[in-house]
Amino acid sequence: MAIICVASTESGVGKSTLALHLAQGSAITGLNTVLVDFTNDCTITRALQLNPGDAPAAHSLIEARGELEKVPANVVTENVRDNLDVLAATPRLERTVQRMYAPDREYMLVSAFHQLAASYDCVVVDTTPRLNLLTRCCMFSADLVIYPVTNSLVTAEGLQSFLALSEYFNLNPVWCVARTMRRRGVKTQSNELQHLLDNLRERHLSSGGFDEEFVDQLPDIRLLETVLHQHNSDGSASLFDSKERSKAHASALEDYMSLVEEIQAISASVDSARHQPREEIIAPRRVRA
Repeated sequence: MAIICVASTESGVGKSTLALHLAQGSAITGLNTVLVDFTNDCTITRALQLNPGDAPAAHSLIEARGELEKVPANVVTENVRDNLDVLAATPRLERTVQRMYAPDREYMLVSAFHQLAASYDCVVVDTTPRLNLLTRCCMFSADLVIYPVTNSLVTAEGLQSFLALSEYFNLNPVWCVARTMRRRGVKTQSNELQHLLDNLRERHLSSGGFDEEFVDQLPDIRLLETVLHQHNSDGSASLFDSKERSKAHASALEDYMSLVEEIQAISASVDSARHQPREEIIAPRRVRA
């Protein structure tokens, strides 16, 4: 099982689009996949034409407070596509999170999330563009965190926030940067990752509270080779659902399937033994001055 968290502090970078296509692509390759919508505006839930108010959904998992037997049996919408289930978001999601004051709430949510995810080969989570409780819990659970960027220099500040949180809580997912919404035909920079890392280092040291040792211990970041290009939509939830058969559509679809293969290869290489006990993960590793 691989848990993949798609996260960004910015809107408009193709985060939900990436999560949806990654989940559908994984399902197409034969993996039993669940797509979890933890966004406030129910982005993927609405895109798949699921009514956020029709049935128990993500908020039910939270209200169970780690006790999976209290989660309604129909919390997951099954077979939305072949091999693809969806844990839908609801308008109640944010309010439910805000009202949860248990001191060990992170542990309870992560526990319930892992129990739910154990039934699947692949779990893809779309998060809200905020470092709230749900986003943190997804990062606690994730094997991979994918951070979409449209411009590596512009989005460095947002990635810095995630990396600082990861280091502070002693998290150890594989960090992947995905280049999204690029114009086809525009040459990508071979040193793009180095530009991003240099910018991150500069921001860490200039923001206060971070020393050289902290910065040098930032987790490794992988720049995914696959570049996702801009594409037109015919109103379908995803390219996989579209009836368009143009060359541009085929090229965009090829991008996403290439990304799916790349992510699956990285997931397969992740050593499960590297995960630390959950109690250690949730305890902060260092206190900043």
